[in-house]
Amino acid sequence: GVDFSVLDHKISGSLEFFNKTSKDLLGSIPNDPTTGWATINSNYGSMRNTGFELEVRSILYSKGVFIWSIDLNLSNVKNEVTFVENEQNRASLFISGGAGSIKNGKPFASLYNFNHVGLSTTGNYLVADQNGMEFEGSESGGLTYDDLIYSGQTDPTYFGGLKTNFSYKQLNLEVLFTYKG
Repeated sequence: GVDFSVLDHKISGSLEFFNKTSKDLLGSIPNDPTTGWATINSNYGSMRNTGFELEVRSILYSKGVFIWSIDLNLSNVKNEVTFVENEQNRASLFISGGAGSIKNGKPFASLYNFNHVGLSTTGNYLVADQNGMEFEGSESGGLTYDDLIYSGQTDPTYFGGLKTNFSYKQLNLEVLFTYKG
């Protein structure tokens, strides 16, 4: 990372970059139902996180015992699952969530959908597999995760905040705005 300060410390900040691989992700994975437990907690995979974090602080006004400053921070994080032990291939696990919805090469908190093609004459939903074969409602149990469409992720890829601080002697007033997306 890089730290900086200009204009006699009126503006300062830092810029950090990261690229980290995490191993032994802990989560709930499906278990053999004959054991009496539907899931178990296990170390099941690894993922890579990359991104940056920027922080800037500016003292806008400083005279005697009164100080007005503004702080801004911005973070950008991208992750990718690089390995999943015993990767599950049942589409239902991707819809219900948990470690079963983690797929190599995709972000950790991914969302998946079926290819919805409309409604049947009886009003049930119709979904299609990757070959275009249509299934009606509860008949979709034969779909695999290869038939699912990646639709994004639940975790924000950027977030940050803006804070302003008014200080008079030992009295402080801070206002903080946060954002993510």
